[in-house]
Amino acid sequence: MSDPNSLQVSKTISGTNPLRARATVRDLLSSCGLVMPFLVYDPKHTDLSDMPKILPFITLKDIDREAREVRKLGIRGVKVFPIARHKDPHATEATSAGNLCLDAIKAFKDAEPDMCVMTETCICTYTESGDCILTTSDGRLEYQRTLDTFNQYAILQSEGGADVIGPSGMVDGTIPAIRSALNAGGFRDVSIMPHLIIASSLYNIFRRSVGISHIQHNRLSFQIDPRQPRQVIDQAKSFINEGADMLLLEPALFILDVVSLVRREVTCPIGAFSVSGE
Repeated sequence: MSDPNSLQVSKTISGTNPLRARATVRDLLSSCGLVMPFLVYDPKHTDLSDMPKILPFITLKDIDREAREVRKLGIRGVKVFPIARHKDPHATEATSAGNLCLDAIKAFKDAEPDMCVMTETCICTYTESGDCILTTSDGRLEYQRTLDTFNQYAILQSEGGADVIGPSGMVDGTIPAIRSALNAGGFRDVSIMPHLIIASSLYNIFRRSVGISHIQHNRLSFQIDPRQPRQVIDQAKSFINEGADMLLLEPALFILDVVSLVRREVTCPIGAFSVSGE
């Protein structure tokens, strides 16, 4: 092994602990741990003229500059949220090798190779309905097809250079399915950090920004009812048992009491994500 730090070598090590395998993740967890989210869009396909200017919208050509700027500030991680170029009932772009998320991951890694690149592994921006799931013509969840799409998307993101995969659909069984797919694809060293989400109207600005004008399904059937915060602890433990390496709780500023409860109950790294509406 001439280069023990290379991705190719780390992918061949069986039993790799994702929290220790990559220097980008180790450095992030041992530092201040700040992560900068970016909404990446293609101006040829997305009109953002009526969006709030405070949101971190960037194009692919902006990434080199922005990556270097956040690195100068001591921020070691970025989280990529793509705005789909194309929407359809099957979330086709999510599993296309030419999707915007992959281009963004590669651009961040080219600009700052030691930056920890995190993703959102969800299909809400790719579906016409704005849902995080695929459905039948009469609106019922197509469970296996949804999981297969998540798996393919996670593999593509990992192939693009992502260090941390972030499933945010809150669909049961997503984490073990993605872990199995990553391991089979040679990405045992890629971490999984699921979003643990309390339903909130604070997400409306984000939904507008990614072109989601409506949502067909009630998100309370997947996300946690804010009147039931103790369910967050049960869900956190369930995610960990399913194979999550870290947890991301949101919307951060409005659930600090819940973050504190979870911190006392679990030992894995946890993050608090301030969403756009905050």
